[in-house]
Amino acid sequence: VVFGDYPASLKTRAGADLPRFTAAEQKALAGSFDELGVNYYTARYVARPDAEHPATAAAEGIPKLNNLYHVAMYRGLAGEELIGAKAGSPWLFSAPPGLRDVLLWLDARYDRPVLMVTENGCDQPAALDLTEALAVDDAFRVNYIRQHIESVAEAVALGADVRAYFAWSLLDNYEWADGYAKRFGLVYVDYASPALTRTPKRSARWYAETV
Repeated sequence: VVFGDYPASLKTRAGADLPRFTAAEQKALAGSFDELGVNYYTARYVARPDAEHPATAAAEGIPKLNNLYHVAMYRGLAGEELIGAKAGSPWLFSAPPGLRDVLLWLDARYDRPVLMVTENGCDQPAALDLTEALAVDDAFRVNYIRQHIESVAEAVALGADVRAYFAWSLLDNYEWADGYAKRFGLVYVDYASPALTRTPKRSARWYAETV
């Protein structure tokens, strides 16, 4: 939708499995978007495939890609520097600089498109969600969202054309891989209540005042 065709790297990897566009289709596709949406939750460090570096498990990411690199949660060779504070899901760490970096990369790669952060949020560490009282007082989520909004502001200050930011999610809901076990909402939902009682969390109040 930007250049009218797939990048050469994808063509190399997918080969004959990748559909081919006609010249007319490429012309119609090129620039056929209003804005690009960015769903961002976390990040990983990248290392050479032969580096003595603790690679991320396959279930959490891509250990290596075509022997070009692997990704990892830790920066140091001994795994001493975690990429960010661990949230509730095993794959999710708070890494706000990654959001700034991806926005700036998209800005440069696609010639300053209009960008929107269409999803950004977290679940809390399990110990902070054991009871409704703990879950509603979600300081961890407040810090996560605040730091990521600050990273968006940094990208804007450096030239990225970011027009919107949307937190995930308004309500605790059925998360696609974890069902009701993980809570990403700004509003607490009592699943045991017949009425599914909803209680705004601290993050909901903070977000309303900030955004």
